[in-house]
Amino acid sequence: MQESWAGRTIGGCTIRRELSRGGMSVIYLADQVSVGRPVAVKVLSSSLLGDPTFMTRFTAEVTTTASLQHPHIEPVFDFGRE
Repeated sequence: MQESWAGRTIGGCTIRRELSRGGMSVIYLADQVSVGRPVAVKVLSSSLLGDPTFMTRFTAEVTTTASLQHPHIEPVFDFGRE
């Protein structure tokens, strides 16, 4: 089981609490410090970070999601590794 990131800062966002957990990642509610807005932060399982095939797929997912605009799809504000 992946450790909780609650209370930590990652990518300029302070993690508040866990929202959802799946087999590949954990989604957290966080505050984007620079602009003071609530955001969702997806943290991938550390066991997948060394898999280049998975990272390529995840990067493609982020790029595709960022290109979409729909009321039921959250916008992508940032993406990176930390």
